[in-house]
Amino acid sequence: MASAFVGGLPQEVPESYDDADPTRMLPLAIPVRCVHSRDDGVVPIRQSQDYVLAATAAGADASLTVVAGDHFAVIDTDDPAWETQLGLLDE
Repeated sequence: MASAFVGGLPQEVPESYDDADPTRMLPLAIPVRCVHSRDDGVVPIRQSQDYVLAATAAGADASLTVVAGDHFAVIDTDDPAWETQLGLLDE
């Protein structure tokens, strides 16, 4: 859970959530390729969409690729989503 990673709930340690916010690092000097599963029931796709919008607005090279599958498809080496990610890394 995010709260364990950053040391508490947002209302308890708001500065930790600010420090963990990847949009605060924009623009990055390297390309960012977000891969998000269409049927992810844990992390809303809007989170990736918003990041890519913010990154490109800040002048970064960022894109979002939506793949089939659930929350774990992107880390399952037997899932086609994994091959998609490898292809993006090869670019």
